[in-house]
Amino acid sequence: MFRKVIIGQDVADKVALLRSIVVKSNDIEYISRFQTLADIIGYREAELVESDDGWSVRHASGLQDFALISSSRAGQVDSSFEGAVAAAKLWADYDPKHRYVTLWE
Repeated sequence: MFRKVIIGQDVADKVALLRSIVVKSNDIEYISRFQTLADIIGYREAELVESDDGWSVRHASGLQDFALISSSRAGQVDSSFEGAVAAAKLWADYDPKHRYVTLWE
C-alpha cells in the first residue's frame, strides 16, 4: 500500500522536500521533529477513509488526533467516494498553499 495524493500535489511535494531535509533516518526522533515542524509551518494532510458507514475525510496526523473533518456517520458526507472527494476539496481549498489530501491504495 502507498499514499496517493489526490488533491494538492504541489503542497505534498513541498512537504516531501521538507521531510527529506529534516528526516535523516527512520529514527522516531527525526520523524517527530519533522511532524512538529510541518505542523508549525501550517501544513496539513487529510486522508480519505472508508468505514462501515461509507467514506469520510480525516486528518492524517496524530497531532490533530486523526480527527474527522467530514464524516459520513454525522451526515456531513453522503458516504460515497465522490462525496468524500468533494468534501476534501472544500477543506483543501480553504488553505491551498498548506493543505493536501491523500488516499491509501
